[in-house]
Amino acid sequence: MRRIRIKGLVSVVNSVRRDLSQPLSPARKERLRDTVATSLQQVDRIVAEHGVTVEHLPEPTRRAYRFLASIDLDTIPSQTAADSDGPARGSVSLVGIKSYLDGVLAQLAEPISTDKADELRRSIRSRSENIESHLQVNELSSAELTTQSRSTRGWVAFFSTREHFDAYLAAIGRVRPAFGT
Repeated sequence: MRRIRIKGLVSVVNSVRRDLSQPLSPARKERLRDTVATSLQQVDRIVAEHGVTVEHLPEPTRRAYRFLASIDLDTIPSQTAADSDGPARGSVSLVGIKSYLDGVLAQLAEPISTDKADELRRSIRSRSENIESHLQVNELSSAELTTQSRSTRGWVAFFSTREHFDAYLAAIGRVRPAFGT
């Protein structure tokens, strides 16, 4: 009897496991129910077309199929309405903010003119305001940010204040001669 391979089922299971590891909103639970049902139907159709049973699938695929078939989403509690409004704790990333801050700090490490320093400080302040606006508009709290995004957001907010920015610039100016730049 020939063996068939079904690609992607183990990935579906890994995704389902991640979803099940955190509270599910009623809408997410329904999408998950659809994903599980569709995946099982596709596997059943594929094995029927090839004239084999699930037992003829490779072991990882067979285990994945059995796992999906064993899920009873009716026994999994849904989030309350208050809990389901926002994303999971530590799951939101502010894309590009770390590379932005790294770029600004790299520019500040080099000798720059007062005009360039003012331009960078205005850029940092603008970026900080944009981040805060984004969080407010999307009703996100800092707890929902990833650790890296939360930390970088804090540094951007810190450097957006003139006295902190100027103190950092002065400190860099004092240590630059020690590094020969």
